[in-house]
Amino acid sequence: MTAHPWAYALPAGLISSAYVLINSPGSSALDFGVIFWPGLVGGVVTLSGKKEARRIGFQTGLVGSVPILWNAIPTVGAILRFDQPMSFGALEVLVVFVLVAFVALMVGLSGAIAAMTGEWLSRKLGSGEPTPVTG
Repeated sequence: MTAHPWAYALPAGLISSAYVLINSPGSSALDFGVIFWPGLVGGVVTLSGKKEARRIGFQTGLVGSVPILWNAIPTVGAILRFDQPMSFGALEVLVVFVLVAFVALMVGLSGAIAAMTGEWLSRKLGSGEPTPVTG
């Protein structure tokens, strides 16, 4: 496919993020099932093997998890407005960002699993080595 995995992961992840934001029923419920499909396609179009497919899928999932951060910003703003000691607020903000990182990691992992599945499917259903196009 490409020597630069971000060339696929960035646009595919951004499109997935937009889809998640537009089609989520509310700000507290985000459906990241859509990350599976771009990850699967990334694995299918990867020509460099399982490791590259996993990397593309993970990066697609990370970019696709942007809505998590988008929804965390108002939460942090609300925490900072609470009438409480500064140390409690700092701890609460830290917990929010740890949770955001954990969920982003899980979304990235689901993209990686989907990409490995797509790479496996392309090997099983494909006709062997791709023929390079010369022009």
